[in-house]
Amino acid sequence: MKLKNKARILGLVPCLLVLLAWPFVPEAIPAHYGADGAVTRWGSRWELFLMPVFTVAFTELMLWFARLAKKQEQTGAQNAGGNNETVMVHTTIWVQVIFDVITAAMIFTGMKGVENLDFTGAFPRMIVAALGLLCILTGNRMPKLRRNSIMGLRTPSSTKNDAVWKKCQRFGGITLVLIGAGTILAAAFAPSADWAGVIFLILIAAALPVQILYCRYAARKDSTQTETER
Repeated sequence: MKLKNKARILGLVPCLLVLLAWPFVPEAIPAHYGADGAVTRWGSRWELFLMPVFTVAFTELMLWFARLAKKQEQTGAQNAGGNNETVMVHTTIWVQVIFDVITAAMIFTGMKGVENLDFTGAFPRMIVAALGLLCILTGNRMPKLRRNSIMGLRTPSSTKNDAVWKKCQRFGGITLVLIGAGTILAAAFAPSADWAGVIFLILIAAALPVQILYCRYAARKDSTQTETER
């Protein structure tokens, strides 16, 4: 089975979960929780279908981007190979797994009528840790990306040429792995899952300017080397 077909099947898992649980879900379910974990709004059980619809739309959008990235990769014979499409589809599948877990959590809280979430508990921490794992997996894939206009560490500097692009994707991958490792540690040791989530956002915000500066440095260094060779 092709990787893209596997992604489409995984994209339907949330819908299947909702349909299987439907007979056991009450008419009114917790629809939103506040920062303190308490229910702030109750809604209809039909709202459970929002995540399945979103997941299917997300899957098709990502697969479309994957096809576009593959076409861009194959514009030159030296770049042919389909790496970009493979990386994009793998990333789609990893995100789908997180969506599946979130859907299962929504079904569980709906069936049980959970009125207060325990952000210090294991399950919310696992969600944050899953985000960290996603960063690590994506970071390991980034060096395989070839120059394109869809994904990767894309700045005006990083897209200068293939050599600079390769250096920037390697650096971007390293920073993503570090963010992922830090997020997993935060999920394990932070006072609560919401604090771990805040740490994750801080790591992302701190990494972005560092990545941009590195791309500029790599581009300038390449220009200097080119001038020297001339």
